[in-house]
Amino acid sequence: MTLSKSRKAICFILTLLIAAGSILLFGISITKSTVLSQKYMDYVFDKCNVSEQCEKAFKDQISVLEAQSGIPSRVFDAVYKNNDISNSSALTRLYNQDNPDLYSNNQIAQFDSLCKEYLEGNNMQYDEALIHNTAVKAAQAYSDCFGLKNTEAIADYDLYYTLIGGQVLPNFFFLREQAKFRAGDLEGALKDIQATIQ
Repeated sequence: MTLSKSRKAICFILTLLIAAGSILLFGISITKSTVLSQKYMDYVFDKCNVSEQCEKAFKDQISVLEAQSGIPSRVFDAVYKNNDISNSSALTRLYNQDNPDLYSNNQIAQFDSLCKEYLEGNNMQYDEALIHNTAVKAAQAYSDCFGLKNTEAIADYDLYYTLIGGQVLPNFFFLREQAKFRAGDLEGALKDIQATIQ
């Protein structure tokens, strides 16, 4: 009788261990093939048009900088166009264990030198501190639009919207609007506000 009970107990424990091990193995394989896979995340970002939204948001923010500083937006846009986006994207930098928010002193220096080059090329006088502050704002705009902190949220909302077939509550559009606003996508944020009201 005790031998039978001990066999049942051992069978129960072994079954639990096998079940827990199977769940753990399955969970790890799913995680590796999705969230930890750069290929999969590139696919998600591509499917959700995150890069297009980020480019649009950056154009909106640099047009505000143009109005504030008098420096044409094409000067700020040159940093974006001169960077190899595939090598400097937030997602690539994250998987390479670099800083995925894309805000750095190097980025500020690039914006600073382009602003000075433009002003000196047009024989315009400028204040060093103002140009540096403009470069800091431009680097922050670049980080806000292309850094992972905001693109990740927009991609998550867009993926959720796609997966659920667009059957969402109005609160969804409000939350996505907030993420788009923080990323500088003012037009996208406005569309989401209008969808919230409807």
